[in-house]
Amino acid sequence: MKEIRRSRRVLAGMLAVMMVAGAAPASLYEGGFLAGTAITASADETEVPQSGENQYMKYTIGYERAGFDVRGKNGANEIQTTYDNMGYRTHMQVDGNERLYFGEFAYGKQYTSDGVVADITAQLHGKTVYIIYTLTNTNSETKTVKIGSCADTQISSNDDAPCSFTEKGIKMIDGSGSNEFTLMPGNGNFTTRWYGYYREATANVFNNREDPSVYSDDSGIAWSWTIEIPAGETVIKKAKLSAGQIGNVQMSYDANGGTGEMEPIVDIPETEITLNTNSFVKDGYIFKGWDTDSAGETVVYADGASYVLTDEDTTLYAVWEKNITKEPEAISPLVYNGGGQDLITAGEVKEGKLVYAMGDDEETAPEADAYSENIPGAVDAGNYYVWYEVVNDDNLVIAKPACIETVIEKADPVFTAPTANELTEDGTVQDLITTSDCDGGDMLFAMTTDAETTPDEDAFGDEIPTADESGTYYVWYKVKGDKNHNDSEPACVTVTVAEGNWLIGDVNKDGKINVTDIAMAAAHVKGKRMLTKDKFKRADVNFDGVLDVSDITLIAAHVKGKKMLLQKNEIPQTEEVSQTEEEV
Repeated sequence: MKEIRRSRRVLAGMLAVMMVAGAAPASLYEGGFLAGTAITASADETEVPQSGENQYMKYTIGYERAGFDVRGKNGANEIQTTYDNMGYRTHMQVDGNERLYFGEFAYGKQYTSDGVVADITAQLHGKTVYIIYTLTNTNSETKTVKIGSCADTQISSNDDAPCSFTEKGIKMIDGSGSNEFTLMPGNGNFTTRWYGYYREATANVFNNREDPSVYSDDSGIAWSWTIEIPAGETVIKKAKLSAGQIGNVQMSYDANGGTGEMEPIVDIPETEITLNTNSFVKDGYIFKGWDTDSAGETVVYADGASYVLTDEDTTLYAVWEKNITKEPEAISPLVYNGGGQDLITAGEVKEGKLVYAMGDDEETAPEADAYSENIPGAVDAGNYYVWYEVVNDDNLVIAKPACIETVIEKADPVFTAPTANELTEDGTVQDLITTSDCDGGDMLFAMTTDAETTPDEDAFGDEIPTADESGTYYVWYKVKGDKNHNDSEPACVTVTVAEGNWLIGDVNKDGKINVTDIAMAAAHVKGKRMLTKDKFKRADVNFDGVLDVSDITLIAAHVKGKKMLLQKNEIPQTEEVSQTEEEV
């Protein structure tokens, strides 16, 4: 097999000579792809380094300038990654047209196909060589470009080392496990990755391998990108190649109190990577960058910054800054005053803007279109739920809604306390108190037998208490507040109705005591015609609370002139019974 490969090199050299002479058909070279048909070399190749090395890695040009070549280093020994250091051949295809093979390779040399200009350069980064593909579309319309590289690979002296996929690339480990080759994308994933029989590498440079099983025969690998390049734009793609006793390390992201997931970066130590764009979120906070300390207080790396992997697994911690610098707060106390009142104070934010909405409770956030920058207000007393959130200029929420419960307290009713009327018994029903208008509710009243015992709630009514007799009355009052006013505490007004000045025995109140009065009293006693309350009092001349024959006898004695009735002002206050029929 080795002899066959060497014969291939001789044949390749002969073909090159024949091509210069115009005698070689295109189908005989590079799997049917003619080399150099659209190649220019306008850049001065001497200005771009054609090789480079550090203690770990080396890059150079492959045998017979077939492509770029990458080798690992172990002290003074070099670790091959391509058979006989032939290197990695590069192909480009624009809009599905004929492929262009980058023959007579040189770093920095420009290759042009259908108006797309490409070149390849290399950079050393620790244990990694970055192969940098730069493509510029000089056309006036967008071009779809495929570009990739392939090689007959080996690791050190092992031409049959097992090949397999890594998460994003390809690896090859020699039989002893002492050396490893790794291919990884440098910025953006590969569009295609392939490994298999080396003779099929060129044909599969733009294809994916479907079978993920390990390949352990004479191997080749290939990788490519498919890129849409707008008119006049330049796109850069990178592949990272490493070889030697490398091993991978992992750089993880910690949300540090936030939520979400970010895939760790697994790569070779001392590789320069670009940090992934943050996708963590923390409600009410702004992402500022990354810290190497779990405290997450200092921004050491910005979002998307370059980062060089160390020899150990590492973690970067999200650094957060509170976005709301001044939280909205409930205004307290708020008391009903008949006018509109703001319910909360306005908040302040570093980024975006605060918007507010009224909700029905503290659990259910309002719909998105209910929010505005206006501070919610209200008139009536009650409990209110003001929701707020932070949105960006496109009204996309960047801080989840939160709720503030605030209260407008009921006001005390405004009223003048009822006053006792100055009353004298006159036989009519009289209002005991005088009231005035009440602002904020309804005045209610109740009667009790003293000024100490508050009436039950259901004893109060809206009618003003009255009396038609002399005596002392205890009128209680309170205001039953409306939806915006409190109830007032019950209070008592003491009212005295003085006794009236009438003739005892003058039942019909005509100013005379005569037979008519006797007849009316008798009719009542006989149950024929009952007296009204005030007439009853005038007929009850012995003041025992009963109208009977005794009262009729006393009235009759008065009419006959036998014994005159005493009036109230004539009766000594110490006598319990001032008038009797004993002397009649």
